[in-house]
Amino acid sequence: MQLSLSLRRPIALVGAAALLALPQVASAKTEVSIDKDVKATIETSDGVQKQGALDADPFTYTVKSRVKCEEPYVDGARTSFLQGVDVADIPTNDMPIVMSGVDDLVDGKAVNPIDASFVDFAKEGEASLLIECVKIDNGIPQVAPNPVVQDLTITESEWQMNGISFTEVPDPTPAPSDDGEADSGTEDGNTGEGGTGSGDDAALPATPPQEGGSDSDDDSASGSAPAGPSKQAPASSSNSSGAQSGTRGFMPRTGAEIAATAVLALALIGGGAFAVIRMRKN
Repeated sequence: MQLSLSLRRPIALVGAAALLALPQVASAKTEVSIDKDVKATIETSDGVQKQGALDADPFTYTVKSRVKCEEPYVDGARTSFLQGVDVADIPTNDMPIVMSGVDDLVDGKAVNPIDASFVDFAKEGEASLLIECVKIDNGIPQVAPNPVVQDLTITESEWQMNGISFTEVPDPTPAPSDDGEADSGTEDGNTGEGGTGSGDDAALPATPPQEGGSDSDDDSASGSAPAGPSKQAPASSSNSSGAQSGTRGFMPRTGAEIAATAVLALALIGGGAFAVIRMRKN
């Protein structure tokens, strides 16, 4: 099964355009901006979050402090939840509500997977997360008197944190060149490197002429002969390849056309295999 010459190139170009468009879909990435007054963040497997569901399963959220614990409370840290009471007015150790175990510090900061769900005790209004640094004294954990405080807003179904924003920025990687630029580099031997042959005398004064000419022929005195054969070679090869392509049919010359031809070939091979399997079954 063969396609006519008039159809091969359009089909190849359509396939190439589809392949070139694929990388550009995911070319943007998201950057997280966190204000300096944010003392702790809530993260999931997708990274830092600025809001989330109250009814998330335990261990969905991990609280990470952005402030280091201070001596002597550096044996670990835990996360607690406080609502309706100011930190300075906490009456007993029953307040606030402890949401995690005492976990080891990472670079002096707390990393606490929380083993509770906000929906079980949070109410609409303002609330606070407390990062409580801990020291172990004779096997008994003692909490630092001044916890790290991070404010939250509780709605009917979500917790929200101010000071965190997300921005999509384009990928700085340059977009792949189109088919026209690729063709100009391979077919136009007189406009690429070969095209600079007429301007060799203008470009060569920067290189002093060689004396003696041990590695050059009789034309080395002008200084242009050593570059001549290497620059003329692409022109002759491109002309010969063009002649062959004109007599033997379509030949892919760019990466885009080669990729599209490969996709088309795979589709044809798959169709042929399906036909053979079906004939054998019948």
